[in-house]
Amino acid sequence: MCTVTWAGHASGYTLWFNRDEQRTRPPAEPPRLQQRDGVSVLAPRDPAGGGTWLAVNAHGLTVGLLNYYAAGHAAPSGRPRSRGLLVADLMALPTAQAVWARADALDRSAYPPFILLVLGPDGTAGAGWWDGVRWERRALDYADRPITTSSYHSAEVVARRREQFRGMEAGGDLRAYHTSRDALGDAFSVWMSRPDAHTVSLSQITVDPAQVQFAYSARGPDDRPGPQVVLALPRG
Repeated sequence: MCTVTWAGHASGYTLWFNRDEQRTRPPAEPPRLQQRDGVSVLAPRDPAGGGTWLAVNAHGLTVGLLNYYAAGHAAPSGRPRSRGLLVADLMALPTAQAVWARADALDRSAYPPFILLVLGPDGTAGAGWWDGVRWERRALDYADRPITTSSYHSAEVVARRREQFRGMEAGGDLRAYHTSRDALGDAFSVWMSRPDAHTVSLSQITVDPAQVQFAYSARGPDDRPGPQVVLALPRG
C-alpha cells in the first residue's frame, strides 16, 4: 500500500513516496546516515522487518520497494525474508545497472510479491515485478506514474489514483498530489486512511549534482504529514 511519483529536472530528479501500513505495525525510525560497503546512504528503518522501503545513496541512486498486492498472496518457499532487507542489500550500489544485475541473479523465492523501483543517478527510472513465480522488469517513463498499490480493492484504488494523477495539470504540484484526499473516500485517497491501515509517512528525495537530500514526514496527530526531518549528504 504505497504511492510513488518522480520528476526529472535540469540538474537531477525528485521522488515522492507515500508509505501505507497496517495500524498495528510499529512506527518506523526516521532516516539516518548509514555507511554500507564504504558508501554513504540515507534511509529510514522498519523495526518490524529490520530493513527499509526507500533509500538514496551518495552516488544519487534511489531504491524503493512496494508490496505487489495485485499478484495475490503467493507464499514464498522456505523461510520468508522481509522485503525491506532486499532494499538494504541493494542500496549501496553505484548504478541502476548494478542493481538490476544483482536483482536478476537473486533467489527471489524467499520473498512475497514485490515491486522494486530504481532511479539511477541520471534520473532514469525502472521497475521490476516479482509475483511469486515470474520476474519481469522494464524501463519506466512519465506515463507510468504513479506506481501505486493497495491491499483494498486493488484494481479500483489503483485506477482511481492514476485518474487523479492524470487530472493534474502537466508539471503539477506532486506534494499536493501525495497529500490529497479523495471525494470517493479516504480508502481511495493517496493520503490514505482506513480502519485497518493508513499512510504513515511521506518521503521526498531530491538529487542534484552537489548533494542528495531526504526529507521525511511521519503522519502527525492531525492525520496530516508532520514536521519534516531533513538529511543531506554530498554527492560522491
